[in-house]
Amino acid sequence: DFHGQGLGARLTQHRLEFMKTKASITKCIVRTSQRTHGFYQKMGFTLIEFKKDHWAPGLDLYYMEMVFQK
Repeated sequence: DFHGQGLGARLTQHRLEFMKTKASITKCIVRTSQRTHGFYQKMGFTLIEFKKDHWAPGLDLYYMEMVFQK
């Protein structure tokens, strides 16, 4: 019922903002699939690596990261 209402984006943004306040955290890494990589790309993550059929046939790995500027 809540899909597409921006709740995931707000929660993710909150977690990212918290991580940015911690000097010891320099980046955030996510390992996801083609189903959600666009969400993380919109949040500012950069694609580092792609592996076709990594999780299962037809389910690819998108290794993404966000580096925090301190």
